[in-house]
Amino acid sequence: MDRDNLVGIILLGLCAFVAFIGGYAIVTGNRLTYTGPTWILTVLSVFLVGAFIYMLVGAFRARRRSGGGQQWPNPATGNRPWWRSIWPFNRNDGR
Repeated sequence: MDRDNLVGIILLGLCAFVAFIGGYAIVTGNRLTYTGPTWILTVLSVFLVGAFIYMLVGAFRARRRSGGGQQWPNPATGNRPWWRSIWPFNRNDGR
């Protein structure tokens, strides 16, 4: 298994787990409540917000180091925007 796919597989498993729990709650008609310690929710929230900020700062640093990202559409690829096929003006072919 490729290491890059691991994050996707973990998220897919997490989504499947949440879907199973939600489906169980809907089918049985139970209202699910969390009865555990509240400090776990606080720690998890702080961790998720911190991880988001860390990844955001890392992305900005990487972009600054590389001199900025590519613009879309990239003129070097030769691809035209989608709307040029609908309104093909300025072709220089006499039409």
